[in-house]
Amino acid sequence: MQRLLEQKSPSFKQGTSRMNLPAVLICISLSAYIALFVLPGTVTEEFPQVQLSRRMVGCSPLHPPIRMLQLNCFAHAYCKEETAATYHSRMRLHKDHILALLPGIIVLEEVDNLETAPDRYSLPADIIGTCSEQGLADYRGIHGQKLQSGKDQTWVIFNEQVVELLQAPTVVQMPEGANQFAIICVFQQKTQKSVSSTSANAASEGEHSNNNSPLPFVFVAQHCKAGRNEESESLRIAHSKFLLNELVRMAPELIGVHQRLIWAGDFNAGPHSYNGKYPARWYPQVIMSRSAVDSASSSATTAEQAEVETKKDDDNSWVNTVVPLVSVYVAGRGAEPDVTTYKMREGQLICQTIDFIFIARRGGFTVTAVLDAAPIASFPETLPSVPFWGSDHLSLCADVAV
Repeated sequence: MQRLLEQKSPSFKQGTSRMNLPAVLICISLSAYIALFVLPGTVTEEFPQVQLSRRMVGCSPLHPPIRMLQLNCFAHAYCKEETAATYHSRMRLHKDHILALLPGIIVLEEVDNLETAPDRYSLPADIIGTCSEQGLADYRGIHGQKLQSGKDQTWVIFNEQVVELLQAPTVVQMPEGANQFAIICVFQQKTQKSVSSTSANAASEGEHSNNNSPLPFVFVAQHCKAGRNEESESLRIAHSKFLLNELVRMAPELIGVHQRLIWAGDFNAGPHSYNGKYPARWYPQVIMSRSAVDSASSSATTAEQAEVETKKDDDNSWVNTVVPLVSVYVAGRGAEPDVTTYKMREGQLICQTIDFIFIARRGGFTVTAVLDAAPIASFPETLPSVPFWGSDHLSLCADVAV
């Protein structure tokens, strides 16, 4: 078990809500990667200047969706010969992008720790502080760090006006001395009624526990084992199997019964392997298709049954029927993004979809909007490329009604 470190806004203007902010004209320096929310299937033209659409379609007026963002920031520690000026330019692109979207929950991987970051800069601290000073959001940040290298961190940043952290977050270390870990949080969405009652300090105990409140959900952030080979793919499957087992043990009702799981991160695996060099087994085994879910044995209804499901097969034949999952992009627009990482490594261009936000198929979640991405044809030779984009991974963002 690792110790979680936290960062919280030093102050915040009470009563401020991001839902009441006026629409602003946002100049985004991503000449092709435009941060615009669209409905599934909508074709959006690209403009150098766009107005961020806040239109939410199909969501309950009682419980508006929660905006969730996933981004691997590409740590300076892994950027060979990068200058401090280039690093700060990249981080400014990330900050502007995030502040334009103002997600309720943010997951960031490869965040430099203060020892490796130029000028001891912290992107999470900058985001939290800026939003506090400008009254944009009441962000709080939690992070974990790899046990061995320690060069970079994974962060979960959440707006306390949007969600409430119901218990102390937990870091689960992957087995057999692995360097990878997962941050596990249990959140409950704050309804407008609960926010208003809290700010007025007039809510009774009964009002806080009314039947109209959405169920809590388990939110997991993870940066999985890297490696474009079959051995790493097998480790990713083993780690996911282990983590699902741990989640059922830790939250038997929320996971084993109600399937209230949202899982975001850089998984270093996807529907297709790199140039077909190894079988892409992680995605089909952990993230089953709808037809596979329907044809599989009925899902577990108790924690004991769920744990048996995860243990009865070895890693090569095991499939996840405990908590059937679907990507927010598949749920929202019918397909994964064409690419989420686009980079040059050892003279070879790597173009893969390996970053995801997953929701449990049976968890009662609804995707109301997703962040469109630019076509690969519009990319420069490789990422990052300032001022086009600041990381070798693209961000993912979705509005999820919980």
